[in-house]
Amino acid sequence: MRYSASETREIIALVERSHLPVRRTLDKLGIPSTTFYRWCDRYRSFGMDGLEGRIVNLTGDSARIGEKFLSITASSRGGVLTLTKSLAKEFGPSGVTVNAVSLGYVETVHTDRDWLEKNREKIVRQYPMRRIGKPEDVAPAIVFLGSGGAGWITGQVLSISGGYTMVG
Repeated sequence: MRYSASETREIIALVERSHLPVRRTLDKLGIPSTTFYRWCDRYRSFGMDGLEGRIVNLTGDSARIGEKFLSITASSRGGVLTLTKSLAKEFGPSGVTVNAVSLGYVETVHTDRDWLEKNREKIVRQYPMRRIGKPEDVAPAIVFLGSGGAGWITGQVLSISGGYTMVG
């Protein structure tokens, strides 16, 4: 899927370091990205007057459903969701929307291929869509949430997980 410059020029995606493959996909689409915390620190230090825009944060669905053996990771991802909602209230009066995209398992170039092949069938059974996600499954939602069409959507979490969160 390709996006024209006019559709993407105003979007800056805020993507956590654990989602670097998604950042690379956004880069290929011509969408600049930075980390959520870096952006917040930068704009808080300069003040919010006259600032308008969109923040789209990425996290993992373990924040929403919990995962055994991932308690530390799931709880830190949950903190990102809480921060997203709090910043939506804080930045909203300035015209900034803040939303999150919560991901299921997304296969990337950084995926441990040996581990995945040993566990693919077990993982796929957990997803109603019966497949593992790709970065290309995620990018269109980020583009939408970063667009003018999402100007009345803030403080929300969109799960892109092949239906995984509705199962848990």
